[in-house]
Amino acid sequence: DALSDEVENLNEEVLENPREREAVSRISQLRHRLAHLRRRLAPQREVLAALSRPGQPVIRDRTIVYFRDVEDHVVRITEELDVARDLVSQTMEVYLSSVNNRLSAVMARMALVSTIFLPLTFVTSLFGMNLPGTDQAIGWWLVGATTLVLPAVMFGVFKRRGWF
Repeated sequence: DALSDEVENLNEEVLENPREREAVSRISQLRHRLAHLRRRLAPQREVLAALSRPGQPVIRDRTIVYFRDVEDHVVRITEELDVARDLVSQTMEVYLSSVNNRLSAVMARMALVSTIFLPLTFVTSLFGMNLPGTDQAIGWWLVGATTLVLPAVMFGVFKRRGWF
């Protein structure tokens, strides 16, 4: 029961705060503990099922009821472990999904910043080649205005479309 509570608490924590850095290690530790218990309990189910069948020469008929009771408990605990393992797997998927969504948002913003700087690089490289007219004051003003106005306009367009 304590292990099931721990699984549920971890699931709630990951849903509320998906940025928790230690979530992956806690999830993997919990998954390991659940798998360890499952490996220990699964064979016991079969043993208890064999012992609880009537007609066993080494078991008295009046004690078979107790073996059935223990078998029922083991089956219930095994099923709870399976549910907990599924919940831990879902918790890991939720965590990885949130990390992936955050990464996608960061990459989109980086792409937008790169998109803003791309025309600036083009303008500065083009006018850095000593084209005719760039030796006059009007050429400097044209390049300066372009490098100041173009990013602001692009940022405004991106902001209006909801990309930033």
